[in-house]
Amino acid sequence: MHCSANFLILGCKFCANEVEMDGRNFLRTSLTTVILGCLCCVIQSCDWTPERDNPLDPASNNYEPPTKGSITGVVQNLTGSSNLSGVTVTMPPDVRSWITGSDGVYRFDGVTDGSHWVEVRKENYGADSALVNVVTGEVTVHNFRLNELPVFDSVNVSSHFVDNEPSPNVVFITVFANIIDRDGNLLSILVLFDGDTLATYQGQSTGVFSANYGSSYFSVPITALEGLPFVLVAADTSGGITASDPQYIFRYLDAANLTGPTGFQEVEPTPTLQWNFDNLSFPYLQNVRVYSFPNNVLRWDSLSIPSGVTQVTVTDSLESTGSGGVDSYYWTNERLDQHGNTSRSSQAFFLVP
Repeated sequence: MHCSANFLILGCKFCANEVEMDGRNFLRTSLTTVILGCLCCVIQSCDWTPERDNPLDPASNNYEPPTKGSITGVVQNLTGSSNLSGVTVTMPPDVRSWITGSDGVYRFDGVTDGSHWVEVRKENYGADSALVNVVTGEVTVHNFRLNELPVFDSVNVSSHFVDNEPSPNVVFITVFANIIDRDGNLLSILVLFDGDTLATYQGQSTGVFSANYGSSYFSVPITALEGLPFVLVAADTSGGITASDPQYIFRYLDAANLTGPTGFQEVEPTPTLQWNFDNLSFPYLQNVRVYSFPNNVLRWDSLSIPSGVTQVTVTDSLESTGSGGVDSYYWTNERLDQHGNTSRSSQAFFLVP
């Protein structure tokens, strides 16, 4: 403490004067007055600030603000059988985020009192969110279960041409997909063509999906569909929806023209099968198959013949039934390109005596 010097000097002078006065009682009274005056002087003139060390006082150096709340929880799959890692958990609008580890746990500390949105997202899972109420000094637990969406492992749209000469030719489109739904609750598949619904299939199961569409499904000639988009949409029973990338028909393959043997020509038991050469600008493979007739049993085949090859010799003897009989056969040539488009020639018949 620091007292004013002026007040002390005046007090001393006053005391000296009082000592010189007569009368013991008067002197005692005067001394008491002087002492009280000095005390007042000290109290009024001191430069004194009280210490503020209360942790609840905002002006104190030891101030400890009230503890905020926390939000925590576990993110699991839909059935709760496993915790999900790699889930992004956010709290908008503060853009606070957390990515779960193998335990699926997330946590936000220092959250102000009140209600806060918590959003969870993971690739191939349906997003979820919740409004979580936070109380100061408490930990609020909110768990999430995410629906795993159907996944298109592969999708393909291809064209197929069958030469049925002398009957009308057949052209159709095949939509193929391999669909994975680990939750096991796939509900339906919707096939869209150029933005319109082509067909809907209910009660689907995970795995291979395949469907064929002839000319009756389209309002334009089927050979005019090249370059127009096909899209598959898979839905599950939990409301999850996944759409495939657009798929397109790249081309239509012409059928090979078979040159021999044809027309029920009699041949040796190991005939050489021949067809015309087509100088196509893209690679393709060829499959040649021989069937007995009229029971249509496959008797021999040669698969994955390179493009440009125009003949193949049967390696297994196609022996006749004997007893003077004649066996009837027919053979076909099928072409296949890298996009899954195919064509099949008309049937060419021959005899083995």
